[in-house]
Amino acid sequence: MKTDIREKILVIAEPVDGKMPAFLFELVAAAERIRELFGKTEMDIAVLVPGLSPLTLAQEVNDRTGVVTLAVRWPCEVTPESLQQGLVHLVKEISPAFVILPQTTMGREVAPYLGAKLNGCTLSGVTDIQRHENRLVFYRLVMDNTRLLPLYPAQHGLCVLTLPPGTFASRKMESVSGQGSIVEMELPPSCLKPAIKRLSMTRQSMGNGEIQGAKIVVGAGRGIGKKENLKKIESFTARFAGACMGASRPLVDMGWVPYGRQVGITGATISPDLYIACGISGSSQHLAGMSGSKWVVSINKNPDAPICRHADLSIVADLNTFIEAFMESG
Repeated sequence: MKTDIREKILVIAEPVDGKMPAFLFELVAAAERIRELFGKTEMDIAVLVPGLSPLTLAQEVNDRTGVVTLAVRWPCEVTPESLQQGLVHLVKEISPAFVILPQTTMGREVAPYLGAKLNGCTLSGVTDIQRHENRLVFYRLVMDNTRLLPLYPAQHGLCVLTLPPGTFASRKMESVSGQGSIVEMELPPSCLKPAIKRLSMTRQSMGNGEIQGAKIVVGAGRGIGKKENLKKIESFTARFAGACMGASRPLVDMGWVPYGRQVGITGATISPDLYIACGISGSSQHLAGMSGSKWVVSINKNPDAPICRHADLSIVADLNTFIEAFMESG
């Protein structure tokens, strides 16, 4: 039986460790951008929250966005496979024009499956949305994040999008409860035919409590040049009371910094008052980990680095030269 929900843009929430990540609200902002470019205020937006007991998270989403929120009870653990199969059923029922997912590990698995199964198009890694000659144009970064490639969706049918976290500015977080309803739904178990069964899961201890609670975080990236320059970053960090040093994934992968200091989707998600990015270009996975920062300062010699588009203040300079001058200034 068809539901009476008439949303045309469906945003898929992906809870992380039982919490709603900040980048969900960036997806809602992107949906609002699509509606604005269409010029159709009646093009409604809904957020779908899957889970074994999704109502609490759905309430949080509804309070912070004001859009219709679908609390969909899943008959099993939400995995990439179960989300693929479950969304095929739900999207058929809701019939949206657009489905928006985060470009996370799960989102990258689900989006192309959904587009293929429902005869739609899938556009991945969307970083900007514009309107040109009466058509929507989506853009993604290519050539090591230095060029924008335009992507034109099919004129008709479903369009599935994935957006890298940290790409779109989140809507304001004040409470807007009451503007949109919460609709409780239940996914029929018959929709799921899992081929993979998870027997158990062991999580590595991250040991990142210090960085997650810090009011000021100084992040070190590959732009520091060599491992020995970490001492400069540590001294620079010590100049700020209560600050903690973090790092991007490449430094962790090279063994320069312990995993507990990694900021990003596969590391710590932080929301300090101030984040200082030192020699960090700003990959989507790193931006996702620090997108909750109140203020962002970037120190990078490349003015076109993605991090600069998300910084409140960009200092275009050689990192080591700048830090040496800063330390000498007392």
